[in-house]
Amino acid sequence: MALALALHRHLALHRCVAAPSRSVRTIRMWSGQTKAELEITDVPIATLYAEYSDLTRMTEWSPSLESVVVDPEHPTRSVWVMRVPRGLRVASQAVGYPSPEIAWEAELDAPGPPAMSWTSVIRDEDEAADDVKDGAETAAAGVSRVGFVPSGCVAFRPSGPGRSIMTLTLSYSLPDPVAWWMLALIQSSLVQGIVRNRMEAGMQRFARTIRAEHIERVRTATQSTKMDADAAGKMARTEPP
Repeated sequence: MALALALHRHLALHRCVAAPSRSVRTIRMWSGQTKAELEITDVPIATLYAEYSDLTRMTEWSPSLESVVVDPEHPTRSVWVMRVPRGLRVASQAVGYPSPEIAWEAELDAPGPPAMSWTSVIRDEDEAADDVKDGAETAAAGVSRVGFVPSGCVAFRPSGPGRSIMTLTLSYSLPDPVAWWMLALIQSSLVQGIVRNRMEAGMQRFARTIRAEHIERVRTATQSTKMDADAAGKMARTEPP
């Protein structure tokens, strides 16, 4: 609630500053990005990469995501539906997204470690309704909007024995003319702080989950190897000379 009130005040301030001018200055083809990093221990980069590229698990790391539906005929394509975090709804509405949900279609490029990227295009309601398959576009219809192009990339690089750095970069473009005060709002430390905090929380959730799963797999494999070795030793002792 406090974040929403702060954004309301921030928005009102920028509008008041813009009000005396008869023509509001606009900016075309604007793009920006937000970046976050996290060190992860005890998990091979190949494992981190494989798990993060599994889009069916993306909602586990990002609670704001309502769903990620992968096209079974084109596994690199998917439809995402996100519920805008409460703290960002004022900013989202200010730049033309009145719905609390935003949907887009993404194309994933994951050739192998260390990096992968994705590009997305938000589709309008008519376009989404014209291409319904497997329920994905049905979920997107009514909450999508043309003009916002989100994209991103993630990279894993070694930082020492048993350690790696995960770098997540979210990029976004607004190809339509955008009023300067809208960009000032998007680029404000308040909005960027909220976005970065959400990114870092998702990365930490991903790291905790994958690390726990990897440790359990290693433990299970070690126990299995030991049991096989014990069984082989027992058989060797019981065989007649």
